[in-house]
Amino acid sequence: MKTDKELYRGLRVLSCETLWNDEVARFERSTPVERIKRVAVIRAVGVVFSGSGTAKQKAEARSWLVRLLQDPSEKVRRYAMTALPKLGSGKNEERALLSLLRTTTVDREKKFLGQALDKIGGTATLNAVAGGRGFLAQNGAEG
Repeated sequence: MKTDKELYRGLRVLSCETLWNDEVARFERSTPVERIKRVAVIRAVGVVFSGSGTAKQKAEARSWLVRLLQDPSEKVRRYAMTALPKLGSGKNEERALLSLLRTTTVDREKKFLGQALDKIGGTATLNAVAGGRGFLAQNGAEG
């Protein structure tokens, strides 16, 4: 089995169509164990679609990534939150990230949520950190 990096290198050279129709579809059909082995698909979607995806393709990819924020696997969720900012995320994605931040108890996940919100956060994120004493600061996910 290829490592994450080897798999990613092969996936990032695919077209958006091939990546979405073949690899994302394969990922979606996979068992939870297989999904972890193929988690590089998520990273590749962020990179490939940000570079060559149409507005419609990016929107579809963003929706998929937001759904992955609810995946039972923390690793899948982390990869999704890292890929979201690459696709021009906005208020809907920010809301989904803040919602996850309110419910997670995993410190590593809080760190990655903070990094994603730092890149795409808007008014809702600013309200969450209000004066450095807000929700993000209390949960160690700031900056």
